[in-house]
Amino acid sequence: MKDFEGRLIVVESNGGEPPKSSGAATDLNELMNDGVFINGVVDNIMATTNFSSIVENIIPLKEENEMLKQRISDQEAKSEQMYQFIQQLEERLRNIENELAQPYEEVSAPAAATEVATEATEATEAALVDGGGETVTIQEASAEASSVPELVSEV
Repeated sequence: MKDFEGRLIVVESNGGEPPKSSGAATDLNELMNDGVFINGVVDNIMATTNFSSIVENIIPLKEENEMLKQRISDQEAKSEQMYQFIQQLEERLRNIENELAQPYEEVSAPAAATEVATEATEATEAALVDGGGETVTIQEASAEASSVPELVSEV
């Protein structure tokens, strides 16, 4: 460490310029490749600064960052699905609006009821003619047929 500090003082006294001798450059290269020296510097930094607490916080922050990235990715996928769903709903709404805007034919309920009543009367009369096994008077059949338009108009 003392050697390193000595070299640092020489560099600072030269105005931030390393000494011009090739021996100093060689010594610096040797120090940079010396594992013991590097480990000593790292240990010194870890012991005398708050760098160790910073390093200890990096791993949890990295894990949290990855988790948040995954959540963002999931939310983006859900957002895209919602956007497509809304697009489909808007298309359906436009189709319904177009269908409602089309002209349509009105069917009057009394005319339809009269037609059903006529068919019911004809069917009843046919049943009477066939003699379906029951004795039914024309008035009863007529009363049943007249109630059909009322039932249809209620619908």
